[in-house]
Amino acid sequence: MARKTKPPEERKVELIDAAERLFSAKGYDETAVSDIVRDLHVAQGTFYYYFKSKEDVLKAVIEHDLQTMRDEVGIIRQKPLDAREKLEGLINVVLSFNEKRDTLFKYIHLEKNALLHEIFMRRLADIFTPIVREVLLEGVYQGLFHIRHASETAEILLLVVAHLNDSVHFVQEPADHAHRQEAAEYFLCKLLGMEDGAFSLRF
Repeated sequence: MARKTKPPEERKVELIDAAERLFSAKGYDETAVSDIVRDLHVAQGTFYYYFKSKEDVLKAVIEHDLQTMRDEVGIIRQKPLDAREKLEGLINVVLSFNEKRDTLFKYIHLEKNALLHEIFMRRLADIFTPIVREVLLEGVYQGLFHIRHASETAEILLLVVAHLNDSVHFVQEPADHAHRQEAAEYFLCKLLGMEDGAFSLRF
């Protein structure tokens, strides 16, 4: 009986899922292309039909994760929450998402992978700056946020989140985590013109 051929997009998604699973479990450097195809029981040529290299599939994994984050944020935006609650939820989705993929995101944030990190941050900004801007404008309309420049404020806010993304992987002491969390929450309140204690971040 002939083997059933899967649609190209379905096979590509399987390769991305397998790569992410192995990168997270073993580490990027320790995972070979042969490990990925062995996991799916496909030929090595199948991998190279969709991806030029292991780094190419890593970029696809990053893009897939960013799109998944956007889907989770979309669910939060549909809930009957005020703008502050939506913004807090959005930020916590990004922070908790990286925590779930700690090994993978540690690799992206290594100094030797500065270009890969830049690609990740650029895509994060491209996807989430418009979303954050909309939530900020909702907050202004609701009288919760007191800002003048929504787009620029969204960009600065995402820089704060990016800093937390970096620090969460390399700061080990619980006291340091708590201090950074407190500082980030304080800064967000000041940035948005809110009373202290308005935000509760998780990282």
